[in-house]
Amino acid sequence: MASFLVYLILTLILGAQLTWRSFLIRRRWFIFAAAVLIIGSLETYYVYAQYRLWLASDLTKYFLPPYQNLAYFFFYVLKRILVSYLVSFAAALIASFLLFWLNRYFGYRFFYSEEPFLAAASIFLVGYPAFLFYLPLTLLIILIASVFFSWRRHSDRFSFRYLWVPTALFVIIISDWLSGFDWWRLFTI
Repeated sequence: MASFLVYLILTLILGAQLTWRSFLIRRRWFIFAAAVLIIGSLETYYVYAQYRLWLASDLTKYFLPPYQNLAYFFFYVLKRILVSYLVSFAAALIASFLLFWLNRYFGYRFFYSEEPFLAAASIFLVGYPAFLFYLPLTLLIILIASVFFSWRRHSDRFSFRYLWVPTALFVIIISDWLSGFDWWRLFTI
């Protein structure tokens, strides 16, 4: 369910970006906030469903109060359900503020106004540990495209505006394949 929602959100962002850019420019924070709200609501439902599931079982009800401290349940759902999006949320905020600050520091030469928010939404929706693959891949694509366009068009700038979301979709698609590698499992919490 979460992966379907992530695909849907990223596809809607990409569609709005291609057809309704003025909406993205005016409501930059709305993209990221809506993604966080939707995924946060789904994760909250998963926590509630886990609680109800444990409460209904004769065996697992002993993991809940009054038999066990509630901290045990919170630690369990934090580690098993919430950690992926909490870590990617923190990384998305850091990346967004860093991109915004760098862009402002260098006189708005690097990014369009909606790009830090597209990057933040993409990092958040890719999740952890996939964003650890998404960020280097994004930098590699930016580097290759910048070199190619500067060589081909003799221009000094390349906009990554239309590649944040497709790169995120690509990483989500191949993340199932990547999760089979041993080095991928080193990054899981």
